[in-house]
Amino acid sequence: MDEFVRKETCDEREKRIEEWHETLLTIAGNLSNATSAIAQTAALQEEMAKSQRDHEDRIRALETKPAGRWNTLVTSIITAVGGGVAGAILSTIIK
Repeated sequence: MDEFVRKETCDEREKRIEEWHETLLTIAGNLSNATSAIAQTAALQEEMAKSQRDHEDRIRALETKPAGRWNTLVTSIITAVGGGVAGAILSTIIK
């Protein structure tokens, strides 16, 4: 066995280590970019969820308005008819 490593072998290994190091730096940069993109996506998703809840509340309020108006109208009609019937009965009794 040789006691010494040839210069070409040493240079080749050093070149491979530098390439490996550059590859690791590129991977680290890509991970950082991916992490940032994921954080932005999560923030946008949370904002959209809040907006969706707001829209649901507003739509629900719009949907219940007509129903409330119909309930008021029906209650008024029943009250008027009931009052008219009661008045007719009282009028008949009093005569």
